[in-house]
Amino acid sequence: MRIASFLVLIVVSINGYSQPSEKTDQIRTFLLENKYQSALELINEQLKSGNDYKLILYKGMALRGVLRYNDAIESFNFALAKDSDNIQILTELSNTYKILGDYNKVLKYLLKANRIHSSPSVMSEIAAAYFTLEKYDDAKNIYFELLKNDSANTFLLRNIAICYEFAENTDSSIIFFEKAIGSNNYDSQSVIKLCNLFIKKKSYKKGIDLSDWYRSSDSSNFKINRLNAYLYFLNKDYNISRNGFTTCIRNNDTTEFVYKYLGISYFKLEIFDTAQVYLEKAYFKDTTDSQTCYFLGLSCSASFYKELGIKYINKAIRLMNPSPEYMSGVYQNLAQSCNGYYKYQDGLTALLKAYELDPNDTLLLYKIGVQYDRWLNNKSMALSYYSDFLKLFPEKNKETKDENKELIITYYDIVTKRIAEIREEIKKEK
Repeated sequence: MRIASFLVLIVVSINGYSQPSEKTDQIRTFLLENKYQSALELINEQLKSGNDYKLILYKGMALRGVLRYNDAIESFNFALAKDSDNIQILTELSNTYKILGDYNKVLKYLLKANRIHSSPSVMSEIAAAYFTLEKYDDAKNIYFELLKNDSANTFLLRNIAICYEFAENTDSSIIFFEKAIGSNNYDSQSVIKLCNLFIKKKSYKKGIDLSDWYRSSDSSNFKINRLNAYLYFLNKDYNISRNGFTTCIRNNDTTEFVYKYLGISYFKLEIFDTAQVYLEKAYFKDTTDSQTCYFLGLSCSASFYKELGIKYINKAIRLMNPSPEYMSGVYQNLAQSCNGYYKYQDGLTALLKAYELDPNDTLLLYKIGVQYDRWLNNKSMALSYYSDFLKLFPEKNKETKDENKELIITYYDIVTKRIAEIREEIKKEK
């Protein structure tokens, strides 16, 4: 009887332990299958019998799966308080903050995880976080550390090159992109990056040689095909660039960029009617590109559509030139900078140019008067501009608006008083 009772107790005990284990396995299965709401319901049911930190960790993962990021972080932090050295919890917190774009927090938890147990994958994630935070030297140093154990790793070599690129160290960037390509001839990302650096340095022939070499083994990469044609265009090999861009279109690369430079290639070859066709295709994809408008106008003018050519060239001029009001503001800022560097005559030249561009800016007459008066000690010219300024405001304390349309108070009283003073000073001098 005692033996039977003992066996019953064992069976009950096993059932008692196996049931939670089965439910935990089911939760893991739900999470693996991205059934986050089902996992959340089962977790909440299990938590009624106690706060197991592992369940809280799973809850955070489920909450993140249903886009409740703040609640997920709260769950992860609760679990971390129970087990502060748990690398999985630290990683989950880091991944959640990465989704939210808070890379300072990403870095915080990754660094802590790496202190507990360093691994190449965590170090790589730390380097990526540093890079996103624009701490390129810190990122590069980690990649160099990882490179010690794997000197031919394409991923590490390419990322070091990118760090140098963003730090504007172009020559070092080129060296490491070349190393990355040397370790993997099919590293198209490095080929594209390196070609763009050659364009930046105007080393078009090097870019042509590199892209031709890559295309000899893989001619299906549409970005490299496009770059190859563009490099020939920049090198003024217009026949080859035309053929290259035509191949791009044949391969269904019909971007505005391809149409534009195919059209300009035809224009450079003086095949104006075909140039017009492709430049129009580029124009209708982007009507704000001044270069497209300009060459489209020239192509129309050189063929049978003279009036249309005038229209496009005029639009190109409008697109290329900022508004006179904007440029007037630029020259006024230039005048201020010149005065700050004791170049008062240059400051006057800038103000006169500003007034030429925007004669409706009434305050400019006052500013020019001040320039003559205060900085150039030319009383007669100051008097002339001050007087012209007052003519615009016959009524005392009349309000006007500046080029930014913000209400200002006129300098009527100030200018009136200064004119009287200048006249008195001139009288005394005579």
